[in-house]
Amino acid sequence: MSFQDYLNALRHKATEIRISTLKMISAAGSGAVGSALSSVEIMTALYYGQMHSGPILNIDPTKPNSEEQDYFILS
Repeated sequence: MSFQDYLNALRHKATEIRISTLKMISAAGSGAVGSALSSVEIMTALYYGQMHSGPILNIDPTKPNSEEQDYFILS
């Protein structure tokens, strides 16, 4: 996969996340649209991005208490 293809895949994933976010906010009847949408690129890069040595964040949802995984705190 070329670097441009990789970027396009991340952009596509970010678009999917935006659409899903808007659907959830709409279904709830309220929500912080601006803050939810402004962080999509950062979250997409962290959770789906890859470095040459592996993923940016080492997260395994099947092992939530593993000491070997990274933790992401958004405050």
